Amino acid sequence: MPSLPRLLAVAALIATFTCLLLAPVAPAQADPLPNPRHALRLRDAPLATLSPAAADYLATRAGLIGVGVAVPDRAVIFTTAGNTSFYLASVAKTPIMLTLLRQVADEGRALSDAEAEDLWAMISLSDNDAADRLWNSTGGADGISAYLRSVGVTGIEPDAEGYWGASTATPRALALLLAKLIEGDALSINGQIAALTLMGNIEALDQRWGVTAGLPHELPDGARIGLKDGWYWADEGWWVNSVGYIAPPDAAPYTLVILTNDQPSFEYGVETVETVARLINLELSGLPIDP
Repeated sequence: MPSLPRLLAVAALIATFTCLLLAPVAPAQADPLPNPRHALRLRDAPLATLSPAAADYLATRAGLIGVGVAVPDRAVIFTTAGNTSFYLASVAKTPIMLTLLRQVADEGRALSDAEAEDLWAMISLSDNDAADRLWNSTGGADGISAYLRSVGVTGIEPDAEGYWGASTATPRALALLLAKLIEGDALSINGQIAALTLMGNIEALDQRWGVTAGLPHELPDGARIGLKDGWYWADEGWWVNSVGYIAPPDAAPYTLVILTNDQPSFEYGVETVETVARLINLELSGLPIDP
């Protein structure tokens, strides 16, 4: 039987989503869903122009590594191996979440109790059974691909055989998708708040690492962060990935994607991800960075 804290958390999430997804739209937001105008345009730049230290560090690391950093206020996306495809593992749960929230909004309804619990478990706890159910209920690869087309994002390939963890994406595509999320081009305003809130409330302790590395444990007022991690051991080595957003109080918000495949160990991949994240957060967050 679920614990009382879990029951309370699920009940609160259901109530929150009901309010978010059925709230009336203000006149200034008469179009609650983003239309397929694909408004966000970002020019490309090499990661070394943002952080030479991060680029130098990556040159010393084993395996396949890619980075995408989107800064919408600057209209730029910094990448290395930006158009290389990587296996995603549990990072694939992010587009599953966005697809579900978009479909629910398109249908003009609230999440069901079961959907709300699965969505919370999939993101906050990285529950794979919940991801299986939501992958199937959203239409699997076809449903997610349709959503990605609707927001003008290419470079993310949901697995056609139904193994969501084997889905692939480029760092640039994921950084752009998350940039569209924080800019309001990926979901309705209610869905946007729900997605950002879920990514900002990771409950499982083993999921609290990655792109937020180096940021203060006690964030200043007005700062918001969110992330989703994923890892998997494959025959050719570990997949160790982290994606997320950082919205500092006194600097431009940005999205950060670090994907690694063929890593010699899980710990090695985490070290790579978090070292790069610290160097990038040092450049962009305007916050004191922990060593």
